Amino acid sequence: TGTKIGSRYEVCGQLGHYKEVFTCVDTSDGNRELVVKVERSEDTNRLLSEHKFYTKLSTTPCFDVVIDYLCDLSFRYLVMKPLGPNLYDLYRLEGKEAPDNDHNWRVMFALRYASQMVSRVANCHIRQIIHRDIKPENFVVDAIDEKYLYLIDFNLAKEYTNPLTGHIPYCKRNAAHSVGNVQFLSNNAHAGEQQSRRDDLISVGYSLVWLAKGCLPWSHLSSRKFPMRSDYLRVVGDMKTLCSLDELCGGLPSAFRQYMEYCLRLGFEEQPNYFHLRSLFADCVVSARSETQTQTSLEQAFEDYLTIDSKLDNISPHFKRKVSNIYTKFGTPSPPMICP
Repeated sequence: TGTKIGSRYEVCGQLGHYKEVFTCVDTSDGNRELVVKVERSEDTNRLLSEHKFYTKLSTTPCFDVVIDYLCDLSFRYLVMKPLGPNLYDLYRLEGKEAPDNDHNWRVMFALRYASQMVSRVANCHIRQIIHRDIKPENFVVDAIDEKYLYLIDFNLAKEYTNPLTGHIPYCKRNAAHSVGNVQFLSNNAHAGEQQSRRDDLISVGYSLVWLAKGCLPWSHLSSRKFPMRSDYLRVVGDMKTLCSLDELCGGLPSAFRQYMEYCLRLGFEEQPNYFHLRSLFADCVVSARSETQTQTSLEQAFEDYLTIDSKLDNISPHFKRKVSNIYTKFGTPSPPMICP
C-alpha cells in the first residue's frame, strides 16, 4: 500500500485472493481507481506478451481494458480498468439467492452468457489468437452493466497463424506440457495435441455445462489429490474420454449437446462456424422464454444475439428469420448492446 508505480500510479492494496493483482489509483487523473497486474522482471515475460494480445484486441468491444504498461528494474506492470465479478463468482453470488436445487436458474444463467462467450472467443480467433485458458473465472462482467461480458487473462495465449507459413502445424507431445485449466481443458489437449481454435470452443462448452449443471462429471477430482499435475491431467483426461455426451449433457436443453458434438468434430485447422454455435442457443432461449414468460430473462439471454460482428461471417437468412420470429412472438427487446 502506498507504493508508487512510475509517476502516475499509487498502489492501494491486493485485489481479493489474486496475489499478483492490486488496486491502484491514477494520481494524475483525480485518483481514478484502476487495477494493476504485477510480474517480477526475472520471471517469464508473460505480462509483455499479454499486453501485446490486449493491444491487438484493443479496438474490439469488451477487450478495451488496458490503460498502461510500465516496467522498472524489479517489476513489470499492466494497468487496467476495473471490471465486475467473473462468472464463477457471479454464479456463486446469484446462486445464494436462487431456490435450492433450482435447475432452471442454472440453465438460464448459462444461456444468459452463452452467446457472448462464443463471441469473445471468436473475436480472438479472427485476430489469430487462441486463448488456451478458457474457464468461467476468465469471463468477467462489466463493472456497471452485467450484460457486458469480457474475456481476460492472456497469460497462456498464443498466435495460431504465421504470416509466412500460415496455420501452426499439428503436433503431439507429452501431455504433461499441456497448458490450461484441467477441469475445462479439451480432450485433444489431454492427449498432448497442439491446441487450436477448436480447443478454445470445447473449453467454452465445458464451461457452459458447468454453469448449467453446477458441476462436471469430474468436478469431484481436485488437483490437491494428486502429487503430480501429470497424474491429474491423465485421470481427468481418461474421465473425459469415457464420458458420453448423454452423461455430460443429460438433463440440459439439446443445444448443449449439439454444441459439444459440433466442437468435438472440428478438425485441427478447421474454421469454426461461430454463427451456427450462437444460433444453437438462440432456439434454446426462445424455448426458455416460452416457459418462463419472463421478459428480463429474454433480454439478458438474447440481447447479444441481436448484435452481429460482421467480421466473423455473413449473417445467414436462417439466422435472420430466427431474429424476426422472436421479435414477432415476444416483441422487440430493449436496444441491443454494442458488443458483438
